[in-house]
Amino acid sequence: MIGVGKIKQYSNVLDKPLSKGKQEVSLSAFAFLFSELVQYNQTQVDNIAELERRLEDAGYAVGARVLELLCHREKGNRRETRLLGILSFVHSTVWKVLFGKVADSLEKGTEHEDEYMISEKELLVNRFISIPKDMGTFNCGAFVAGIVRGVLEGAGFPAVVTAHFVPVEGQQRPRTTILIKFAEEVLRREARLVDRLHIILVFMRYNKINHLDDMPRPERIDKDCEEVKAARKKRDEDELICHGHILNALSDRLNDLYTNTKFAKEIWNELHYKYKDAEEGTNKFLISKYFDLKFFDEKPLLSQIHELQIIVNNLRAVKIELPEPFQVGAIIAKLPPSWIGYRKRIFHKSEDYSLEEIQKHLRIEKESRSRDKTIEEFNTGKANAVNKPTNPRGNNHKGKFGNNQKKGNSGNSLGPR
Repeated sequence: MIGVGKIKQYSNVLDKPLSKGKQEVSLSAFAFLFSELVQYNQTQVDNIAELERRLEDAGYAVGARVLELLCHREKGNRRETRLLGILSFVHSTVWKVLFGKVADSLEKGTEHEDEYMISEKELLVNRFISIPKDMGTFNCGAFVAGIVRGVLEGAGFPAVVTAHFVPVEGQQRPRTTILIKFAEEVLRREARLVDRLHIILVFMRYNKINHLDDMPRPERIDKDCEEVKAARKKRDEDELICHGHILNALSDRLNDLYTNTKFAKEIWNELHYKYKDAEEGTNKFLISKYFDLKFFDEKPLLSQIHELQIIVNNLRAVKIELPEPFQVGAIIAKLPPSWIGYRKRIFHKSEDYSLEEIQKHLRIEKESRSRDKTIEEFNTGKANAVNKPTNPRGNNHKGKFGNNQKKGNSGNSLGPR
């Protein structure tokens, strides 16, 4: 008789461990279910953009749940806090769970520093889809874009995620690219994390990594004096603390990569050479971004000026100084079309304004316009109320010939008088 092992009993279903279960889903079942999802949403919309938005919303809900599940299973309830870490997580872990493989490529945009692209030669949701000619721009990859956005926003990285077809020479079907454009706050937070590492190193006096080689560790000999032992101990402690501070500031992926290194300088040099190319183009990107930034009537004016000042501060950080009169002139020149009259008045004045003064004038002008608009709307509503026709005999009495008919006018025509 074969003995049966003792099975642990659970009084509550919530106490049972979360099993991974079967990792694969029938491809035909998924294709059928996804086609039903697309066809149903197609009956609810009037244009392609609305259809893609509905698919993106459906994918967003999936992405939020995928993030919760993977953080619990794969990362021990931890989540990524660095930009490259979360991108690598989506490119590898999330993609492998959803499609059984790592994405074909993860690239950074060449024109904008806040854009990244995940490319797939043959995305699963587009594999069995035939698009009619009248829906030539429709891309079912919007569903996957919604999943990516759900994962990113759930992890604290808000972004605009869209799906695009990219033609490939020699291939009949185009490649699908998921374009990720991160919000400005994500880039500012990433810059603060990098600065935090440098500040910690400076404050703790361990930023002199390049000088650690100039202080060689005293070799151990049989008869070390107390001074040599103290110097060796101090050198080992400096190396350990500096090594630990650098690892602490890295993402989980980079931390796992460099955790077995012995020296802080080794990590520092590898990171420096790895990301040096990205820093070389920062100056050109910032200058281009400063000139390309435009002000719009739909956004608050002062917040757009603040965004321009952030770019100026970033330029100052790379030792590019912009004179204050130049900045004032740029702000005036970038004013939206509704401010063209105000812009002409400012240009015709002989006095010069400082940054604080021009922002003060713009704030006063904005408040004055808002107040005038409120008064105008109130007077317009009041005038409409006064001029509204009234019928002293009641609403149901329409007169001898009705409201819209003249005397002697036959027929049912309700044309204008």
